[in-house]
Amino acid sequence: IHFGLVAALLFILSLLQLYIYLSGYAVIQAVDAALNEDQQNRALILSLRLNEDSLIKKCIFAISPVDIPAVASSIPYRYLQRLIEAFADLLESCPHLEFILRWCQVFSP
Repeated sequence: IHFGLVAALLFILSLLQLYIYLSGYAVIQAVDAALNEDQQNRALILSLRLNEDSLIKKCIFAISPVDIPAVASSIPYRYLQRLIEAFADLLESCPHLEFILRWCQVFSP
């Protein structure tokens, strides 16, 4: 393999890693901004898009119990499995069982 080709590939990979890092950082900033602007629904969807467990849980707990049905109904289908996985994890370790069960009740038929 030609050394120049290897160097070019390494350069492209480093740029790609930087882009992924900055994109993730931008989403985290957008989540925090949405939470600060009382847009918990938007923040939850952004955190699901990033797929960062601690961020998803932070957004879940930022939602008021009275807002759970409205927020739950607005979650895109492609993120529901990830959200339910977060609730399953919280059921095992979270002291706020009633809050998590309210979410689960919304998703049950």
